[in-house]
Amino acid sequence: MIDTKFVKGADGLTYNRAGYPISPKLSDERVGALAIFLALLFPLVVIWGKWESPLSMGLLRNTRLFEVARANHLLSQNQIDTADLFLTCLVLFVCFGVAYYLRKNLTKFSIVHPPPMPLKRLWLRQIILMLGIGLIFIFVPLAIGDLVYWGAPADLLGPKRSMFAVLILLSLGVYFTADAIGCASLYVCFYFKFWKAFE
Repeated sequence: MIDTKFVKGADGLTYNRAGYPISPKLSDERVGALAIFLALLFPLVVIWGKWESPLSMGLLRNTRLFEVARANHLLSQNQIDTADLFLTCLVLFVCFGVAYYLRKNLTKFSIVHPPPMPLKRLWLRQIILMLGIGLIFIFVPLAIGDLVYWGAPADLLGPKRSMFAVLILLSLGVYFTADAIGCASLYVCFYFKFWKAFE
């Protein structure tokens, strides 16, 4: 007999060996998996610098991190525009994942058969953890940009290896933060539709 770590229950949730539900994540769906792929692809495409972004949104251009990267010739304006486009697409994919997840999962439950109550506590902890990780991952590269802007050695952002690390932290930070906000919106829907009636 094969001993599996996780088991799919009749309610559509996944349970661990101890019988506790594993809180659903947007990354469990195909759209969420594509968002993870975008987050990991993001620094490679930006550093490669051969692809020209068709849009110039200017979202990142005014941050000190990207001002310093441009001033030290670590990134071109085209690479910054590419970073803008990729991060915007990443957030849009997560938003699309929320809508897809809601459509797929809200019909599994009802007032008579609500989602398991342990999921409520577990999911809330997961949302707080993902949000914390995401904000730390965003804060670190932005803080490094601020330090260099205010006179710290420019080597903190160079050579290309360091810039790659900064970009991967930024993209994963945006992914985790957007995923946490997406999961929080699902939690709110589940709470008002199912759990509030039992309080």
